[in-house]
Formats: sequence, structure tokens, C-alpha cells
Amino acid sequence: MSKDEQIRRLMRQIALNDSNIIWLDSKQDIDVPTDRKSLLSAAIFDQAREHHKSIMVLFKLRYFGSGLALVRPLFESYLRGLWIQRCADEREIKKFIKSKDIKPVQYLIDRIEKTAGFESGILSASKKSIWHAACGFTHSGFEQASRRLSEDDIGPNYDLDEIIQSMKAVLAYDFMTFLAMCELGSNNELANEVLERFRLSN
Repeated sequence: MSKDEQIRRLMRQIALNDSNIIWLDSKQDIDVPTDRKSLLSAAIFDQAREHHKSIMVLFKLRYFGSGLALVRPLFESYLRGLWIQRCADEREIKKFIKSKDIKPVQYLIDRIEKTAGFESGILSASKKSIWHAACGFTHSGFEQASRRLSEDDIGPNYDLDEIIQSMKAVLAYDFMTFLAMCELGSNNELANEVLERFRLSN
């Protein structure tokens, strides 16, 4: 594929992500219960959605490395919000608030996948596909360093196809996060609308 075609595909994906961010934002007037557990979940889901927006800002500025560094925090925010929403008991929530027991990602996944709708292992499969690279990008591992080296220069040297695939992934996580927010607000009608929009975006 030519460089020009890669750039056209990149711009189309940027437009798709941006249009869906705007659409989701327009639908985010969700009534969330006011108990502590629900509010914590909603706050973390909102943070996950902000990570997607930040990734897109950085990608449009061609700061691909910094954008890729936020993929793991986005995924982890979604998982942590979902764990609080579906799994955490009052003792765990108190420890979370005091920052005394921040559960590792695999623990969150194991708990969530015991709840309705996640028994198929979709979260484990998603983690398996992205985690090693996502950690490397977040923590300045070889994944970052190797993409800033070329034969005659030191600087950004990212594969645009890789950036496009990462945009597809973070868009999916944004939709999944929004669906969790719909569940939090018991808004099944909106959830169905979001699912249809997600289907049309793939």
C-alpha cells in the first residue's frame, strides 16, 4: 500500500473516531444513581472516555508515541470502573478510596468475567492481544524505543497501519465504556442505540 493511501486511511479513521466521540458526548446525559459505588464507577468511566479523546488529540498532532502510551490507561480505566460497578464489595471500595489496595488488571478481569455478559472471556482475549505492547508503549519499553529509530535518524517512525488499528481498538473501548455507563443508569433504550451505532462504525 502506498504512503498516500495509508494517509487517506488514517484520515478516514480519525474522522470516524471523532464523529463517534461527538455522538457519544451528545448522548451522555445519563442519570447515574447517587450511591458511592455508582458515582465512583461513573467517574472512572468518564476518565476512560477522556483518554480516548486525548489519544485522538495527540494522534492528530502526530504525537503517536504519546497517544499510544494512553491505550493501556484507557483499557485499565474501563476495567476498573466495571469491576467497581459489578463486583467490588463495600470493604474493597473502602480500600480503593484509601489507595491501599489497587487491584491488578488480571484480578479485575477474572472477577468481571464471572458476571453476566462477559463469561465468554472477551476481556481476557482483548488483554492478550494488546497488553504486552500497551505496557511497552506506556512505560517507554522497546515498543516505543524501536519506533523512534531509523537508519539515519532518531525520531518518530511509527507504522500508520499500526496507528489505524490502535484507533479502531480505542474506539471499541469507548463504546464498551459507554455501554457500561448505560447499564449503570439502567438505560436499555440508549444502550440499544449505542450498540447499533457501534455496529455501523465497524
